[in-house]
Amino acid sequence: MSERILLAMHKTDNPCRLGWDCGNPATFTADALREIRDALSPAGTTRTLAAAYSYSYVRYPIDNVRESIRNTIRAAREVRMPVIFHLDGVNWWNAHPELWNWFDPEKPGYSPENIRNVERSDWQENTAVQIAWRNWGSQIRVLPPPNLASPAFLKLQYDALDVLLPLLKDFAESDPDLFGGLVFGWELSPYVQAYYYENGNTHRTASPETDPRGGLAESIALGYAAAETLGLQKDGVITEQTIDGICTWYLDKLISHALSHGIRREQIITHSYWGGETKKGGGHSGIASVRPGVLPGWSFYGGEIHEMDRQLAMAPDGWALIECRPWDLTVPFLRSVYDTGCRIINIFNWESIREDEKTLDVLKTILA
Repeated sequence: MSERILLAMHKTDNPCRLGWDCGNPATFTADALREIRDALSPAGTTRTLAAAYSYSYVRYPIDNVRESIRNTIRAAREVRMPVIFHLDGVNWWNAHPELWNWFDPEKPGYSPENIRNVERSDWQENTAVQIAWRNWGSQIRVLPPPNLASPAFLKLQYDALDVLLPLLKDFAESDPDLFGGLVFGWELSPYVQAYYYENGNTHRTASPETDPRGGLAESIALGYAAAETLGLQKDGVITEQTIDGICTWYLDKLISHALSHGIRREQIITHSYWGGETKKGGGHSGIASVRPGVLPGWSFYGGEIHEMDRQLAMAPDGWALIECRPWDLTVPFLRSVYDTGCRIINIFNWESIREDEKTLDVLKTILA
């Protein structure tokens, strides 16, 4: 894996033609990979065409996720296309209200003790959040984000990974050319993908039409629960250094667990956030991705790759643009990314470009 230069097409989990969906493992078919291969004609290229997908392993029953990965492996072997496996246990944890429901006695999983498993907007326990928001194209309501350092939450991660990692270890050993890597984190942060507005809990039972607007820049940082659990900070507004420490701790735990299952360091890619300052604290330098022996990964949706100079300086031995914008792609831009030592560019998402002939021509040029 370490010697290859990959150009990956990330598959969305939205319902669509040949879409993949962990809620329905039967959707993970070889036809979805053939579509990518046939559109980009990779034969004889100097870069390797790959596919990628994010498996939200605590959003769905674990048996569904396991079967989805099994079907992905079968498809990869049939089409002979590498696949990058993103394992995310943070952004969606809908299947486990027994950990996050501390606030609604009328819903499954309720226990006041669950307050320790979710994030807070300040140091006091009564600032635990009940609702959060995410902007993936438009603002949506999401569950309160987890306390990444909660022992119960970490056990949930380990229990799920114990089911999934043996599949990936066996695949990596039997078909190393088809194993594109294992990604931990999905823009990992205590709050970026579940940001919280001041007094946000008052909106949980109100109409979404009354929800605040302004996005991440108008939110207030979370992470106080994890910071207190880990002893990283105990007062004041939460800092970038503390946020980095939380994310580093969590990624180190998952990496160590993967190593215990026989996954090799050079097969692991990390994906943390950079930026994300709020109107009250927070921020990420991106350093959490830089762990010994693994390939650090970040997202980039900007225009010129030099905007990431701070992060690239942290990765002199190579990195992964593990989430790349799908719009306005040009040959000079993609070449400028590879010229920084980037080993993987992952276009987010395939379904947004599959019928865009101009973009497909750009990708064919890059592959050749």
